[in-house]
Amino acid sequence: MSKTAIVGLGNMGLALAEGLLSSKIVTSAQLIGVELSKERADFVAKKLGIEVSDNYTVLSKADIIILAVKPQSMELLLKQIKSVIKNPLIISIAAGITVDFLKKYLGEKKKIVRTMPNTPALVASGITGVYCTENVTTKDKQLVEKILAALGEVVVVDKEDDIDKITALSGSGPAYVYYFMEALEEAGVFIGLSRDTARKLVSATFAGSAVLLKETKKTSVTLKEMVTSPAGTTIAGLYCLEKGAVRGAVLEAVMAAYKRAKELGNN
Repeated sequence: MSKTAIVGLGNMGLALAEGLLSSKIVTSAQLIGVELSKERADFVAKKLGIEVSDNYTVLSKADIIILAVKPQSMELLLKQIKSVIKNPLIISIAAGITVDFLKKYLGEKKKIVRTMPNTPALVASGITGVYCTENVTTKDKQLVEKILAALGEVVVVDKEDDIDKITALSGSGPAYVYYFMEALEEAGVFIGLSRDTARKLVSATFAGSAVLLKETKKTSVTLKEMVTSPAGTTIAGLYCLEKGAVRGAVLEAVMAAYKRAKELGNN
């Protein structure tokens, strides 16, 4: 593995650094961190045993640069690193930052990859959408998938617009899941369970259901039918969800998130 730099060592940047090291994709000598906050830089350097700099000049040594700063900080960052970097493979994990935006500051010929991870990546259980520009080689693509596998699963798409769709579905998705979990927990308390018991039941139900879906490779419809007996408790509950138009509300939520992702990308 070549010299890899992660710019921005917030939660996601740190999670990626930890994943790369723990999976032995890179060694500590092959990984460079760039973090402008000295306190954070010192913390990460001590925690991971890697070089962490508060100066962008170290990026001249990098063959791979992962941009993990907040979207609102990206423009200033790109202006500052443009003259420093050579011709690295650039991987952006910043939400809403388009390829055209990156090319505007870094140049049309740069090898740019736009990605969208989600928050379960913080515990190496996420899923990341990946879009590669035309200058990214097959070998580069394989390397990108290997790097991002440190955060969980990887899905490669052929159209950049699909990254906005992924943002709406899996990027925002954890919030929808936690929203529904919160509602179920409140329902458990409402019918008389303790808060701790309700929370434990809901957490285990979601975790187990996700594992069952993945391991059996059955569709969500099939697994739902396995729980739903004629004239039973589950169908009575599902009737209420359908009556409340929950399915339609979920569709509208994802569409609204997709629309907003497109708006942010055009700003």
